[in-house]
Amino acid sequence: MTHNESGISNEEMVAAMKEGQMEYFEPLFYRFSPLIKKYMKDYFLEYVEFEDLMQEARLVMLDAVERYDSEKGMRFSGYYRLVLQHHIYGIIRKENAYRRKSDRRAVSFDQLLETSHSVQMKFVDFQTPEYLLTLRESYEDYGALLSSFEKEVYLLFIRGLSIKSIASNLNVEYVRVKNALERCRQKFNAIS
Repeated sequence: MTHNESGISNEEMVAAMKEGQMEYFEPLFYRFSPLIKKYMKDYFLEYVEFEDLMQEARLVMLDAVERYDSEKGMRFSGYYRLVLQHHIYGIIRKENAYRRKSDRRAVSFDQLLETSHSVQMKFVDFQTPEYLLTLRESYEDYGALLSSFEKEVYLLFIRGLSIKSIASNLNVEYVRVKNALERCRQKFNAIS
């Protein structure tokens, strides 16, 4: 992974980028794409799609190029591998924290109805014009928050298609649709 067809090493590309020659970024990033794909297989990231991880890897590489110091005796390939791996560990920690947080807040819907007067009142609010206007404004904001893939998935889901059917229609994996729906739910909860 040290040289490509033109004979320029990773370290030479990094040095050129530090001098402002950013045309070396894509060729350098391309050299590391097999590593990124390997990490995607090795570490199950439930809430991160491949395209998102590739974008994260690009940002990590920009940071690694900026911080890399060849005088410390480490080759850039080893340095980037280490920095990327630590970044992925951070993503995993955030996912685990999110799961723990969700589990602690979980309450059954029946229990909410029995114990919370405010939840019961919200069902009555559904019929007021003010609530409907607020809901419409929130929904318009919601559409802007979704990626194009999430919009496709959401529209098929509200038409009554199952996750399996959506995955089949869009020719993607089941888990990708499931994750997109989870992100849609989270984004909707954030605005409502």
